[in-house]
Amino acid sequence: MSTSSHFFFLSLIAIWFISLTAFAATTIHPDEQKALEDIANSLGKKDWNFNIDPCSNKPNWVTKLENNVTCNCSVAGDNFCHVVAITLKEQNLPGTLPPELNRLHYLQI
Repeated sequence: MSTSSHFFFLSLIAIWFISLTAFAATTIHPDEQKALEDIANSLGKKDWNFNIDPCSNKPNWVTKLENNVTCNCSVAGDNFCHVVAITLKEQNLPGTLPPELNRLHYLQI
């Protein structure tokens, strides 16, 4: 293998490693998933599927503007996604706001 081939190969490995560390945040923090599960139980919300990551933007988490969970996956120095917004309009959910919302430290909306 020539020197330029070695350099190219090592460059590809370096780029791959940097991309893994820079873009590693792809899943919700486990404590926040547990908080969402507790919130769903408190509100009687049955249509959230916890077999799917809430930060994946897949159905059951983003179904329409009135029913979604929004995450930020680019918090500096953190390898997890964090819930920043929950929208539950026109859901006819009973009760009051559950105290488990306090466990979502990045929640803004």
